Amino acid sequence: MQTDRLWELSQRHRLVSGVDKTAAVALLSACHAAYQPIYYIIQNLHEKLAEIADRVAELDRECFDLNEEHCQVGHQRCQLESSADRNAWLFQTLNVLQTQAKYLDMHARSLAPSLVQSSTVKLLKEAMQLVKQYKSNFSMGFARAAS
Repeated sequence: MQTDRLWELSQRHRLVSGVDKTAAVALLSACHAAYQPIYYIIQNLHEKLAEIADRVAELDRECFDLNEEHCQVGHQRCQLESSADRNAWLFQTLNVLQTQAKYLDMHARSLAPSLVQSSTVKLLKEAMQLVKQYKSNFSMGFARAAS
């Protein structure tokens, strides 16, 4: 994994930084090269989540408009429960994914080429894993949507 390589390069950099300036510069350059793909992947994730957030908000507005158009009887309104449940699930899922992306970003920044500790690599790997409860919730939502 790229994070392991970054940690290894950082440790080598730390060992030679006081002894061999040329090797230290070369290793720092290699650290930056290893860090860049991690950074770009996380930035791409943020962009995709922003697009998804826009689409979810648009879907929510369309559902609200359809609900208003089709369910208004006199002054009474009806609520389409399946639509409300689906929208709530979409917003919750989006929120979880956005939070996950923020943690990834935060931990990846601590991997920036300077001093990378093995605990930092471990935290990033942990941040990349979704909590089991969220995985189950996502699966349940997908199953409901498919039926």
